[in-house]
Amino acid sequence: MAYSRSFIILDDNDGNKERLGKCVEERRENVKISVFAQGLPPSSSFAVYIFTKNGENVKLGKFFADEKGRGELKNTFDTLAPIEKISIMAEKNGILTPVLSSAKTAPIPIIKESVKEKPPEPPKKEEPKKEEEPDIYSVFKEMSAQVKEKLREIKEPAEIPRLTPFTDDEEIKLKPQKTEEIDYVYENNPKITPFPDETANWAKIGLRELVYLPVSYFDIVNNGIVLVLNRRYKHMILGRENKKYSLGVPCSHKDERELLQKSGFAKFCPTAPADSSDLAKYENTGYCVRSI
Repeated sequence: MAYSRSFIILDDNDGNKERLGKCVEERRENVKISVFAQGLPPSSSFAVYIFTKNGENVKLGKFFADEKGRGELKNTFDTLAPIEKISIMAEKNGILTPVLSSAKTAPIPIIKESVKEKPPEPPKKEEPKKEEEPDIYSVFKEMSAQVKEKLREIKEPAEIPRLTPFTDDEEIKLKPQKTEEIDYVYENNPKITPFPDETANWAKIGLRELVYLPVSYFDIVNNGIVLVLNRRYKHMILGRENKKYSLGVPCSHKDERELLQKSGFAKFCPTAPADSSDLAKYENTGYCVRSI
């Protein structure tokens, strides 16, 4: 059977231009009727009737207008004679009075049906869906990806003073009976002097040695910027002054420095001397340090 689709405009019987409606008729194997209306009295019930060219009055059904005066109704028939007109009606004093029609329609007395029809229910308000909290792994993975993407945009300087990585041969092999002693980690690692004007003594350490320091290992390794910079510069530094220890992470760009400072490594120590002519060039080259 050939497919056909037609539109029928519904106008207000009293000339209210803000009250409009339309009907969509689709015919193929069956007949689908869809009615849409706006500008109706809010929170009210309405019935839709179809008047065919065969003189039949077919009730399409009822719908309930929402708080904005909008409503819709859809129904499907196996067969239906050609439509002459269609009306959206409201019940008043036992009479169905046309509100919106495709042509002038006289009021229709309500005929009580043998089976009591259930009134249409008001549309339910949809409750906002609660957003699921992302798991820690997803948050860390996304954060690491953002940090890596940001660092790709940074042009690597030709030379970074004093930030020379050390090899695996230089890394300490901890003895089982000394694994909880921070002094042992400091004394047995290669010493460096990263800051010309600094009185503290510093030693290079690797990421795996953080488990022996009085810091939360998981807080450090779950910090995306620390992981990225440790992989780039192959070391961190452990400082000791008057039996107090500090942990430093190398950086050479403004973005790296700002991300480290937001992650708890608040103090920035430049590697270039204060009177150096290259101070402006390497103003963001150094270590971000925190006490431990």
